[in-house]
This record gives sequence, C-alpha cells and structure tokens, in this order.
Amino acid sequence: MDITIKRISLGFALTAFFFMVIGSTITGSTAVTAFTRGFEGAAVFGIIAFIAANILLEEDSSDTDYMNDDQNDQNLDDIL
Repeated sequence: MDITIKRISLGFALTAFFFMVIGSTITGSTAVTAFTRGFEGAAVFGIIAFIAANILLEEDSSDTDYMNDDQNDQNLDDIL
C-alpha cells in the first residue's frame, strides 16, 4: 500500500477531528461529547478518504507492455 494514500487519509481524519471538536465545543457541548464526535468524524472521513485515494491513485494493472523495448524499436523503425 502506498504511503501517499495513508498520508492523505490521515490528513483528512485529523482535519475532521479538529473541526468536529472545535465546532462541537463552540456550540456548547461537553468535552466528552466533543471528543466523541471528533473521533467519529475522524473515523468516517478517514475511511472515506482512504477508499477514494485508493481508487484514484491505484496503478492501472491493465497497462502491461506486451513487447519488449527491442521489439518496440523495431516496430517504430518499420513504421517510419
């Protein structure tokens, strides 16, 4: 698994945690409730970011090269 995907999902999770805790505290909830909402938000948005980044950043396995470089060079020479 690529480290970029982990970093993207961790960034989204920490950002969601921060905004959920601050937003809950500003609106008057208790500290326990604010942290609970923060952890829930971090879990949800972290998982969503992980899945989305995994889908968007995965390498295309169908992009295989069926000929080696010598054959490609020969085919290009034949075309020209």
